[in-house]
Amino acid sequence: MKTKILTIAGILLMVLTNSYAQRKTYLGIEGSVGKDIYHVTDNGNELSIWGLATTWGFNISQEIYKNFSIETGIFSKEYGFNVKLKSEMGFSETNSMAAFIIPLRCTYKINLLKHTIFLVPTVGANFCINYDYYQGATDTSKSSWGYSYTITNGDTIGHSYFLRDQFSKNFILLQTGLGIEFKLFKTADVCLNFNYYTGFKKIILADVKYNTASSMNQTANAYSKGGFWNIGLSIKYPISDFWQKKKV
Repeated sequence: MKTKILTIAGILLMVLTNSYAQRKTYLGIEGSVGKDIYHVTDNGNELSIWGLATTWGFNISQEIYKNFSIETGIFSKEYGFNVKLKSEMGFSETNSMAAFIIPLRCTYKINLLKHTIFLVPTVGANFCINYDYYQGATDTSKSSWGYSYTITNGDTIGHSYFLRDQFSKNFILLQTGLGIEFKLFKTADVCLNFNYYTGFKKIILADVKYNTASSMNQTANAYSKGGFWNIGLSIKYPISDFWQKKKV
């Protein structure tokens, strides 16, 4: 699986660099934190479910026209699953799924200040691979579970959950974003960005049971289509300078 991913990224890299050899090509690293989006149906209206969205990886960017570029790369993402009741002090936390993300996105730089600071809108599609599925977890009955209970004034307060996330091999996410980019040492580009990802099919399902001081044996369901938002930081360097300088 890792070989296939590297092959895809390598082919995209060669196509971009060979087609636009006279324009700038950037290689960069990128990381972000944010929130995974879950849709919750809760009979007791006491439950909060979310996940910590973390991604990291590298990107390759090819300038097509002035200020317009196409980017791809490879990223690793951990989907989180956190459950909390309003009446609980703490919450349960686990990593629900690991995925590889291969983006194809377009960016456009809008000059804000003397070609040193730019506003950068982004739009693209991301091909995502469920790493857990390819680790041998192809049985749809595969799952994880957890619980958190405390006794307060004689009342048992807490929850348990049953999580399924290994039935979807691949999925697509649409991306929209906006960033602020500036030059570092007149060569590298540093960008602080906000991105929102939208999914189309359910990739994580959860069943939750919980008790509160006022209600017992409540049930809830939650699902994720893989969507999340994040705030990230990327640093890119124009690697095309190496071969373009040699031609001069």
